[in-house]
Amino acid sequence: MTLNDMIVQLQLHLDQAKKHIADLESGTKASAPKCRAELQKIKVLAHQLRKECITTQKTIPVKHRTKVIPAEPVAEIPAAEIPAAEIPAVADEPVEEIKPKPAKKPRKSKKTQE
Repeated sequence: MTLNDMIVQLQLHLDQAKKHIADLESGTKASAPKCRAELQKIKVLAHQLRKECITTQKTIPVKHRTKVIPAEPVAEIPAAEIPAAEIPAVADEPVEEIKPKPAKKPRKSKKTQE
């Protein structure tokens, strides 16, 4: 049985359950067990459908990535050979020194204050 056939069966059982629920709401007591039976069939069929989805998924072939060949590293140009026009200008402003924060004092617990 294919997945689509199982879905169609599931929809048929759901339609039957809707019909029985409508009868139950209109006052027919005999519709309650019939509705519960249809819902049980839906549960069993849904479980089978879940298993079938897993087996179908496992039959699909896995796509493998092609191996990427790393490019050859580019040789760096020595600084002496770079034209002066291509070197970015450095600001003459002094750089601010970042000072570390002072260590915090440990808190006193209420027990030690007593």
